[in-house]
Amino acid sequence: MRIMLDVFEYVILLAVVINYVLWSRALYVIAKRRGINSPGYSWIPVGWDWILGNIADDFDAKNGSDKKIGSTMFTLSATSVAVFFFSVMLVYAIALKL
Repeated sequence: MRIMLDVFEYVILLAVVINYVLWSRALYVIAKRRGINSPGYSWIPVGWDWILGNIADDFDAKNGSDKKIGSTMFTLSATSVAVFFFSVMLVYAIALKL
């Protein structure tokens, strides 16, 4: 039974890695074709939101709108990641004291 769970965990891990690589590569190609600065940010999970926001900015600029969604999405994403990690560390610190 334990061997089956280990195999299942490796299959899930492999699927996650493949998903990450395909998603990052797709965003990289889109960003490069659109002429977005620093398409390499597509390989950083928080950078995904920056790339998508810049694609939205590019689309809005072509339609006559002047919204700056790229930096807003990056800031919100980075803040949510920081809050998540801070809360996890806080929970671990409380659990270790008990």
